[in-house]
Amino acid sequence: MRSGLPYQLALAGIVSFFTLATPSTSRADSVDAIHLGLSPENIHFIGNGKGTGTVDLMMGSCYHKKGICDMSGAALGPGAEKGRYVITVPYPIVLTNEGNGNWATSMPGNVSFCYGRNCDLLKGTLVLLQFKDSGRSGSFTFVFKATGGSLESMFTNGHGDFVLSLNSTAALLNPANLIGTNNRVSETFTGGFLTPVPEPSSFALLGTGLLGILGKLRNKIAL
Repeated sequence: MRSGLPYQLALAGIVSFFTLATPSTSRADSVDAIHLGLSPENIHFIGNGKGTGTVDLMMGSCYHKKGICDMSGAALGPGAEKGRYVITVPYPIVLTNEGNGNWATSMPGNVSFCYGRNCDLLKGTLVLLQFKDSGRSGSFTFVFKATGGSLESMFTNGHGDFVLSLNSTAALLNPANLIGTNNRVSETFTGGFLTPVPEPSSFALLGTGLLGILGKLRNKIAL
């Protein structure tokens, strides 16, 4: 059995496909992305006091609804779909420091997303997976589940990647400095994006086909 250049090229092509097809963080420049503009409401980090090891997170304005925060702004979706977005977040979200700028999250309820008047463009729910502190900036990574709106059909698998960004107004964004204190830091929400996640079954079917082709090519070369 010989492993010639055609076989090696086919194998390299399949490896490249799976590398590119892996649904990691979606790209903000995707044609299907919904871009969220900055919000006038800030994101707040609040220490829980002496003897504690966590930090509370408030996203947006929380004063007009008991236990609920709203963060809103303008958004632009595919086909120049313009509208207002509203992210409704239960308070408090609890952040636990995992080191190296990574924070685990614990939430008391569901986060809802609304885009357009009466959510006519898109609506759904969000699950916050992680907060990443990168010094002068930070990002929140969510999984999105579409439940309605005219853009729901973009989410063929029903799911999307949702990333929100913020910039630090302080010298250095480091919520770990708040642990064990009652101090509070407010940061500016600078925008984000929401993109569909490709259907896993589509990747599986295409990958199976490519592996079959590779097997046939390997047998042919061995003859």
